[in-house]
Amino acid sequence: MKAKVSLLIIAFLSIISLQVKSQDSTRINVYTGVVGSGFIQTESGYLTKLANVRVGVRYKEKIFGRIIYDGRIGFDPGENNVIFYSAFKTEWKNFGISAGYQPTPVSEIRPTPLSVDGQFQFTAEAMPPSGTMGTTVNYKNIKVGFYVRNKKAEYQIVYRHKILTVGLWTNTVDSIKRIVGGVTSKIELPYLYAMTSFTANNQQALALSIRPIKESEYNAIWDLAIKDKKVTSNLVGVMKFLKVKNLTDARFGMGYDFITNSIGAFLLIGFNYKE
Repeated sequence: MKAKVSLLIIAFLSIISLQVKSQDSTRINVYTGVVGSGFIQTESGYLTKLANVRVGVRYKEKIFGRIIYDGRIGFDPGENNVIFYSAFKTEWKNFGISAGYQPTPVSEIRPTPLSVDGQFQFTAEAMPPSGTMGTTVNYKNIKVGFYVRNKKAEYQIVYRHKILTVGLWTNTVDSIKRIVGGVTSKIELPYLYAMTSFTANNQQALALSIRPIKESEYNAIWDLAIKDKKVTSNLVGVMKFLKVKNLTDARFGMGYDFITNSIGAFLLIGFNYKE
């Protein structure tokens, strides 16, 4: 859910993903997403509406040998945000290296921004730093990297082991060279998704989606965030995964936002077209 998923919503999300393969080594993904939302405050009955559009393209091609170019560009006019990545990478069986303006290991723990879940995030998913200029090295299930963000050095390390992923980042942000950063982790099982993020500026967040009964099609969801010992997001609800022909993803949910005292529902729909 979006960073402010604490707003309980009636949301419509439309995703069109176009895949074209001109060669075995070339892939183009075209992404278009729209989010419309609104929530009703239980005390005043006031309805707030929100609309968001995102478009983007990913181009990936083998240049020569083991060298692969991976570039992405997207635009979110509502937030006046440009998504841009352009990097070269090479990989062997257990080792790989990439350089350029790219997603960092910690940012890859959350969903990619040019996807259904990446456009509509939980608070914990929105907290880790985004992509930037630098170099990433991976060996088996460990990724480390050195980056430059706002003219400051940044270091990251991520460890993945089956269902668990843990990432740590540090950087310097002020004139006295104070070290800041954070840690984020994710557990992903067939019936449980949990992500937590903690930052040095005293901010914590939890994203939780769980299917209480194995045979159930309903998931309980909870988006919780705390900053400076104050709860800034507290949304609980239930989500149902819908089976719709020709749709890659469809969900309907209802819940309550304790921060804004709002009640409502949301609908997510994703389309996937392959050629």
